[in-house]
Amino acid sequence: PADVVLPCEPARTRPGGARAGGPVKPRVMVVDDDDDHRTLIALALCLFLLVTPTDYRLAVLTFAAGSGLGYFLELWGTTRLCWTYYTLQTPPLFAVLAHGMAAVAFWRAALLLSMVLAALRRRWPWPVAGLRDPL
Repeated sequence: PADVVLPCEPARTRPGGARAGGPVKPRVMVVDDDDDHRTLIALALCLFLLVTPTDYRLAVLTFAAGSGLGYFLELWGTTRLCWTYYTLQTPPLFAVLAHGMAAVAFWRAALLLSMVLAALRRRWPWPVAGLRDPL
């Protein structure tokens, strides 16, 4: 029937929930949303990850480990139809590599947080003797 929507098809509604009259125009993530503040924040965070100094060997190992684990997660989810992608691949390469990039981003964010906390500890040492430092 014409009203059946396959899982790989985009929703046929507009942002307000009203039905769209014609076919759905495919979206290219950054190109179609370049004026959205969330896209600009995501691009700024990616730029921040690129320009801050790091240990490249450890970054590559983290990326490889995240991609390896992401492959098995995506394989599990896509072959059991927990989710599908528009490419209908099980799993698609871009999703596997996104897990690697996310692993690097979380690792780098944790490094930045530890640097900030260390700077705070140097600036304001924990004043009470005998108590454990909460940071």
